[in-house]
Amino acid sequence: MKKFIVVISVIFCMGCENKNIIYTSFHDISESSWSFKDSLMFEWEISDTTQSYSIDLNLRHSTSYKWSNIYLFSDLIFPNEKARRDTFEYYFTDDYGHWTGNRSGLIVKNKFPLYERVKFPLKGHYKLFVNQAMRDTFLNDLISVGVQINKLP
Repeated sequence: MKKFIVVISVIFCMGCENKNIIYTSFHDISESSWSFKDSLMFEWEISDTTQSYSIDLNLRHSTSYKWSNIYLFSDLIFPNEKARRDTFEYYFTDDYGHWTGNRSGLIVKNKFPLYERVKFPLKGHYKLFVNQAMRDTFLNDLISVGVQINKLP
């Protein structure tokens, strides 16, 4: 009976996998200090130019992070080497200074939309470079930065 329960549990967990996620990757920030010079690179392949996607940015920081927001530069490099540069601002706190992300102990996790309902015009290899664009040369208490790409219905 125990073997049967284990087999059923494994099958159930395999079915829980989100098949709409085509890419996910995280970069840990060395010593929780991100220099404005340090680009984080994410790379993926696109084979379907008719499909719509969402690209989400996952940020983890400590509760010692001294700002209520973050500014970021993103450079999306297309397979033909053309680039698109964008600037984003995301808020980590509400109007009262409370963290808005999911907090677990001293770590706060946030998920923000980077690009919503985007169609990639070319098949091939894409790169995304992300840089912090705050006034501090080194942005402290950021733990990791991640990107997740999802197929949309």
